[in-house]
Amino acid sequence: MKKFFSFMLVLLALFTIAACADDATDPVDTPVETPTESDPVVSDPDTIDYDSQVTLNVALNYTSGGNLMSISYQKDAAYESFNGKTYTKGDLLPAWERIGQKLNVTFVDRATSADNNTNAQFTRLQTEGFANVDLVNGTGALIGPEGVNGNFVNIGKYLSVMPNLNAFLNANPSVKVSMTSADGGIYFTPYFDGFGEMEQMFLARIDWIKDILDVASPTFDTTPGFVPTNYERRQVETPIDVNITVANADGSTRVVNKAYTNNILDVLAGLNNPTGATVAAAFKTHMQNTYGDQGYAKLSDVFAGTDAAYDTDELVALMYVIKSNPQYITRQLTLPLTSVDIIFPREAAGNRIRNLFRGMEMFGLRGMFSRHEWIYFDQDGLLQDARHDQSFVDGVNDLAGLYADKLIIQNPEEGPANWRQIHLTNSSAFMTYDYNATSTAQSLITGGRAKDADFEFQAILPPVIDWLGDGNYFHFSEATRSVKNEAWGIPKHVEANETKLYRALKLVDEMYDYSTDDSVGTIHLYGPQGWTDGTLEYGTDTVYKLSDAAKAEMTSLAGGNHINYLRQYVGATMPIGHIRSMGLEFQTLSEEGQIGIDRINVAVEAGVLKLAGLVDSDNPWFQLSPTFFPLTKSESDMITAAASFRDIFNDNLLVTMVKYGFSGEGASLTEQEYWNSFKMNNIDVYDAIWINFYRQAYARSQG
Repeated sequence: MKKFFSFMLVLLALFTIAACADDATDPVDTPVETPTESDPVVSDPDTIDYDSQVTLNVALNYTSGGNLMSISYQKDAAYESFNGKTYTKGDLLPAWERIGQKLNVTFVDRATSADNNTNAQFTRLQTEGFANVDLVNGTGALIGPEGVNGNFVNIGKYLSVMPNLNAFLNANPSVKVSMTSADGGIYFTPYFDGFGEMEQMFLARIDWIKDILDVASPTFDTTPGFVPTNYERRQVETPIDVNITVANADGSTRVVNKAYTNNILDVLAGLNNPTGATVAAAFKTHMQNTYGDQGYAKLSDVFAGTDAAYDTDELVALMYVIKSNPQYITRQLTLPLTSVDIIFPREAAGNRIRNLFRGMEMFGLRGMFSRHEWIYFDQDGLLQDARHDQSFVDGVNDLAGLYADKLIIQNPEEGPANWRQIHLTNSSAFMTYDYNATSTAQSLITGGRAKDADFEFQAILPPVIDWLGDGNYFHFSEATRSVKNEAWGIPKHVEANETKLYRALKLVDEMYDYSTDDSVGTIHLYGPQGWTDGTLEYGTDTVYKLSDAAKAEMTSLAGGNHINYLRQYVGATMPIGHIRSMGLEFQTLSEEGQIGIDRINVAVEAGVLKLAGLVDSDNPWFQLSPTFFPLTKSESDMITAAASFRDIFNDNLLVTMVKYGFSGEGASLTEQEYWNSFKMNNIDVYDAIWINFYRQAYARSQG
């Protein structure tokens, strides 16, 4: 019955739009609930009870690699922490123990491994009316509409008793706007994973690039080579003769001239009976002729230097070369490999396969790393969704071409849970697109070097691309650290218990207090006292320093992966409302991680690697999409009912597109079927509802 009424709602909207279509030239407006300022609804602050013991039921579910992380310890094997306590499954983790002591709260963990991810938990609780939970995590896109529907507390009404959050929002008015729903309410506080730095990036085997380009007398393989066959994309039109500004290691800049007549992918595709040796020779000739006189200390720096100037086609060509020479590049292994993988995702799970699509930035596509759905700003300042672009469809088909040519790991969804662990510790794959810190955790580097003493795995700059179509090639990424989708909120029923309500609000508020090493925000970010030891300088900030005991425990329990350690063993830096300092991440990086991020940061600071949202330009294309949009209830309802094309992008279905593109094979859609998914009753739902409502919501947020 509910689906029937939703369908009728959409039909009514579509028929209305269709009736007006012949006469109207402007977007059709949907009725908008008039936002109103939230009237404070607070008791006398002096009478609020913060002293009595209160029980808070917390449903905090973050699942990665099949492992649930919540406020309690979730592993079967007990561990003894350096604080002298032994933790067994179900015990409250150290950070939440201390927070509970400070706030006089008894925490009850309501997360369960039966919910296989955050969204699954939220969906279940939604059907249960959020009964028996006092705080729940989700995404702002989920919690906001539920708040408008009357199911979450309007935190905005209580900012007068939330000094830390209120101060943060007053200092960052754009953040407050992005958190505000169409009815004027604020129903969640989001997770800020740092500000103004690159979040995810390409990471590659630097030693393999050196093996291909820098070794004087290489012994390349004589076995049959791999060349472009199914992959037909040519990102660069030839002939090309352009100047590219690059960053020197000291932060100064110079100009590199990129000039060649024949596209290297065409050169490789034209080889007769290619072998590893002939493929590599053709590639090296191209690189030497193009960059040999451009001021590079060594040719590998064209890919792996702060002064990188490689383009997409040269990167893909390098992939074919490495794929063609497995025995040569793994010659230091006790038993050299006869095959290596090239591009690999972190894990087999669909949400990690998603990163293969984020890596499609190398095709010059916007929206791949959008903060909301696949939305981006075009050069006219108009919101677009990449999925409705022909260039996106072409890009997906090209991704499938890479897969067919075996440059993407085969059947990634069928493999072990952790491809990254397997491939790095076995020294058997070339590159990924992911987080720097977790991808270069010391345990991974140590494992790789146990196989190959020269193992180097580091972040590199993205390729230079003619992003704006004006012949100007530059490095760019949309993967800018900003407000994340993850958030948490307080179900509406909590308002019926004033003492519980104000204690929950105090917890939410004090997550933004980092004033001392025993402040709630600091405890949640780093761990309780003992996990920190003084402070250190990170850029222009002063941050807390992780203690030697904490870092030693991080190495022994989590192989140096600071996120896994803090979330699984400490209960810290969970993806709920707080601000995570990159100073925390930097002090936990392995040497490989530091080298890579230093390379990235030099290019960013020199202005040659441009990050969305951080470019001083009149061109709105450089803006970063908002993370949250204040959709009205009617807009949200119609989007839910009509925008069924989004179902195609369910995480678990993405691998089908990786394998088959839009070919109609292997349960994939044909291109025509894909475009038809945007229509209902011959009306383009994308134009009439989806992007129209988002544009209206954005306009409202801007006043």
